[in-house]
Amino acid sequence: MSDSYAQLKFKWDETPYDLFERLPDGGSQWLGVFVGLENATTKLIEVAARNQHELYLMDLRAHKMVARQNAAA
Repeated sequence: MSDSYAQLKFKWDETPYDLFERLPDGGSQWLGVFVGLENATTKLIEVAARNQHELYLMDLRAHKMVARQNAAA
């Protein structure tokens, strides 16, 4: 593994991801922030297992949704 790859992976693992719940009225509720994609995805799955609303992870710095659960089909 090259040094540049290791540095990129470290930076990726330090990215904060915000977890939101989509409410029935269409609004969103912030549930917390989790560092690292693996950690944030684990939390998303954990919360989705006990919540029927749509949940999604956002990288707010990049303005991108990176994962979601319980989305309506």
